Amino acid sequence: MKKIKYYGKLLEELNLGTKEEHQERIPTVLTEDDVPFLSDIFNFLNNKDKDILYLIFISGKTQTDLVRILHRSQPSLSYDIKRIKDRVRFICYLHSQFSTFLVWLKRAPDHFSPEEIMVLTLMYYTTSFSQSSRVSRLKPTRIRYIFDKALKRLEEVDPIMCEFFTNIRNNLNVVRRVYLRASHYWDE
Repeated sequence: MKKIKYYGKLLEELNLGTKEEHQERIPTVLTEDDVPFLSDIFNFLNNKDKDILYLIFISGKTQTDLVRILHRSQPSLSYDIKRIKDRVRFICYLHSQFSTFLVWLKRAPDHFSPEEIMVLTLMYYTTSFSQSSRVSRLKPTRIRYIFDKALKRLEEVDPIMCEFFTNIRNNLNVVRRVYLRASHYWDE
């Protein structure tokens, strides 16, 4: 029996490069030089998304090839590709804002309570009320309330960070979708 190789794991083990030009754009065709930069971003993707990304952008397969290889319909595959592109684009955006976030985090205690800082930090890392709730053990409605209250204060205190967290609010669950069903959390 032939063992199928999972290429996503190979991409996960690569180290992240520090090329400034990669932070500005997401290439439509990846070269070997692009892969190290994107390796940490690939860690946010599930195995199905990693395989699709690898087959299209690294192996150069067409959607027609993927329909045949993955036994999927073309509309379903097209939807997944669009979702993956949106996810990678947003993760690159979050990654590019990391140093700005750290600077803000140092001065945050002057304007925000520890609970608000915790919620804003969790939302930065998860972009999910459900995931933040699971980590903090607060109810999702409480997380949402604290986040929205802190967002209003950010409007007055720091408009740049307000825009950043508004982008997170407008792209909830892009990094990783989490669902609450029957008192259990399910990752995608």
